[in-house]
Amino acid sequence: MVKVGFVAEGECDVFILKSSNFRALAEDLGVYVCPEVINAHGEGNLRYSNLIDFVELCHNQPNTPDKIIVLTDLDTEPCITEVKKRIEASGTADKTIVARKALEAWFLADHEGLSRYLGKDFSIVEFPEQTEAMPWDDLRQRINGMNIRGIGQIKKAFAKRFAAYFSLERAAAHPHCPSAAYFLETLKSIV
Repeated sequence: MVKVGFVAEGECDVFILKSSNFRALAEDLGVYVCPEVINAHGEGNLRYSNLIDFVELCHNQPNTPDKIIVLTDLDTEPCITEVKKRIEASGTADKTIVARKALEAWFLADHEGLSRYLGKDFSIVEFPEQTEAMPWDDLRQRINGMNIRGIGQIKKAFAKRFAAYFSLERAAAHPHCPSAAYFLETLKSIV
């Protein structure tokens, strides 16, 4: 088993990485997810000096990781490669995963998980990483248009509940969700 420590951009990412679904998937792939996922509390905190501190926190866990993965969002940055270069310039991360637009695009790609969570069929989103609005806003709008109880206004409250339904494998299988597929492939190749 390869021990992997994670530094995550924010709380939604942390909920997914700490979920039993994600940890079971990782274990099946031969990856042990270290218990403490380090929360950077926002993309602006994933800068050189902060990354060094976050990675040090990862390494100070009882189960010192063999590898460190940083999970962040593209947000409004123009280029995934530039985001990865900025983070990896610190020399602290073994891999950087950049969710196109935002991690919530992966939620949109998991049509089955959303349908189970909502108790009603959620329409397949053809291009979850290319929504006009940010993925969270798009998701809220779609669910509110289904004439069912809304998902609330607070993204992290939704992510905390939805983490039990979300499957990285299903999101990665979506033909137009390459960043989720890249994350899954990274997990498979890290062992």
